[in-house]
Amino acid sequence: MDEQESSVPAELSDGIVRYDNAINSAIVRLSAIELRIALLAITRIPPKEQISANSIHYVNVMDMCSMGMTPGNAYAALQDAAKSLRAKAILVQEKDLLRKGVQLDEKGLIGAEDGYWEFSLVKAVHYVKSKGCIGLVFNDFALPFISDLRRNYTQWCLYDLAGVTSAYAIRLYGILMQWKGTGTFIVRLDELRNMLGVEPDKLERYTSFKSRVINVAVRAINEAPYTTLQIDEVEEVKVGRKVGQLIFHFSKRVARAAQEFALKNSPQDNLLLTVEEATLSEKQIEMFADWLSGKTKSKEYSASEFFKWLEEHGYTKLAALAAAARPEIAKSFRHLLRNPKFVIDAYPWLYKAGARLKRRTEAK
Repeated sequence: MDEQESSVPAELSDGIVRYDNAINSAIVRLSAIELRIALLAITRIPPKEQISANSIHYVNVMDMCSMGMTPGNAYAALQDAAKSLRAKAILVQEKDLLRKGVQLDEKGLIGAEDGYWEFSLVKAVHYVKSKGCIGLVFNDFALPFISDLRRNYTQWCLYDLAGVTSAYAIRLYGILMQWKGTGTFIVRLDELRNMLGVEPDKLERYTSFKSRVINVAVRAINEAPYTTLQIDEVEEVKVGRKVGQLIFHFSKRVARAAQEFALKNSPQDNLLLTVEEATLSEKQIEMFADWLSGKTKSKEYSASEFFKWLEEHGYTKLAALAAAARPEIAKSFRHLLRNPKFVIDAYPWLYKAGARLKRRTEAK
């Protein structure tokens, strides 16, 4: 593995994801976090460039924060993904494998549903705890669908879906982007179930599928602040007495500043802590609790602004103590500062108050 292939990037991904159109019609049963991580890794693949079988594509905490996650949650998501992504498989139509020149008698492919072949998307995962990132090595059979793309591919900005937590919405958005030139996507109901990764024995009644998959995905896409299309109507076409086909009518909407959101929500590298760096001593806990409570004054740190941040990021009980006596506030902070996840999330504020926890690394 050469140096270029094994390097861990520190910069934010450009967010542009490209893949063969066959991925849109494939059966992909990944969670929203797994989808996001796999797609972020794909954004690291240079366009129109063939990559080697052992190329590693890294996703770091900055990438995850750019999608709307806090640093503490991003670390946990990356760690969990390292355990689950390698075990997940996708099912690609046989005609698409043949079109890409994949040899179907090679080992590693498992016969699956009619017309589909099944293989793992990722063959290895490299988890680099010290840098807060994971590296994905894609399966050899997946490479023709995500690299050296020159025609018949879908391209869109992953940051469009910043904050979207529905796997169905992520999949549907990518599928619709293939048809953005027409504003219409026509699909059989059974095909759509497969494309969105719904298990064959789940949500078999159309009303359940509509309420828990289609409506959820449409609402998430339309309400997300940075998506560049809007679904105007989902037309139902009956075959006999049952709905057998859907027609998605959608239109462009003014592009929002998705890249600006990514940069704004991605903390600077010097403000990203590892779990080890965020594990505080008792002396540090006592001192930092006093700083955050406002006992020690700082020109850059504002306790009132910090309490607003706590409210916005789910620490509602602590935010409610804003009017309490300072010793009571400090006591609550001491409890939270024993949790490395909170320290990672709150470090930009600790930094303003005077904390310096990021360890310097020697230049190589």
